[in-house]
Amino acid sequence: MPRASSRLLANDREVRNAKPRLGQTTEFRIKATRNLVLRITPSGTKIWTFLYASPATGRHRKLAIGTYPAKSLTTAKDEALRLNVAVRDRRDPLIEREAENAAGNFSVLAKRYMEEHERKNSRDGRPSRSTREAQRLLDHDILPSIGWHKAEAVKRQHVMAVVEAAADRGSYVIADRVLGLVRAIFNWAIATGRLELNPTLGLKKRNTARPRDRVLRPEEIRSLWRALDSDLEELGQGALRVPGAAIGDALKLQLLLGLRVGEVLGAAKSEIDLDRALWIIPAIRTKSRREHRLPLSDMACGVLGAKHFKPMQHALEEWAERVQAIVADESNIVVFRARTVE
Repeated sequence: MPRASSRLLANDREVRNAKPRLGQTTEFRIKATRNLVLRITPSGTKIWTFLYASPATGRHRKLAIGTYPAKSLTTAKDEALRLNVAVRDRRDPLIEREAENAAGNFSVLAKRYMEEHERKNSRDGRPSRSTREAQRLLDHDILPSIGWHKAEAVKRQHVMAVVEAAADRGSYVIADRVLGLVRAIFNWAIATGRLELNPTLGLKKRNTARPRDRVLRPEEIRSLWRALDSDLEELGQGALRVPGAAIGDALKLQLLLGLRVGEVLGAAKSEIDLDRALWIIPAIRTKSRREHRLPLSDMACGVLGAKHFKPMQHALEEWAERVQAIVADESNIVVFRARTVE
């Protein structure tokens, strides 16, 4: 039986430093938050737990709502507040959770994970590239195989069947990404109190990713630059159509500044100060979610100041990614042909 501590935890530092009594699971109450306790196992695992009396039977019940630090003190307190309101309205949170789990298969779990993923990673109200890639993996590789399984009934062999199917196509990188996404979904489900076990525990990746050592040689950069100057329309055997000089400017800025595709394509005039030779990328548009202040070289200023600068269209992002893949592929012979874009 867990040992109740008389100590109240009031802030994140106290939660972080709290320790269990020797050899015992210990429960700590949270200051100013009714029915919320932090249970700490002898191994040090910290579990947010909601304690309440069932409105239907009056029996004392416990509901795990996540682990620390995956769920912060603030988030746990907000969740406890929501659950207290449910109890006040004579609803039993544990019964509701059991009904939700009974009705929920893996596809439902994945949908909820993706909704949270999109909220956290969206840029300017649009899904991020990582969100779109994760959804593509779910739709193409994961859900057709295990989407109909009850989430708690998914076993290691089910996960490995999905991973091996991708590997059998020769797509070892995709196989690893599939395993990583399924693992992330189950980790999230455990952290939010939806599940107790992760079937991917102990499963190994099929492919060890290696950093790319292919770079453009100086003569290749010169060829690319000349082609961009000529408003290229088609690139390589894929006959990719280029919508005018805007893409040429975007690729030049990537070469000059080492920026990500999305950072260049999402640029706005308000971010760029040519007088100070400075580009300030706001936190909402950076991967690290921190403002990026980027000094501009004379050549970069020339690209940005050569014509009226217009924000790139979001639709160009996929095109630019395909261009990068072609240019980076050493086995691909890249041919540039300049034509007039109508």
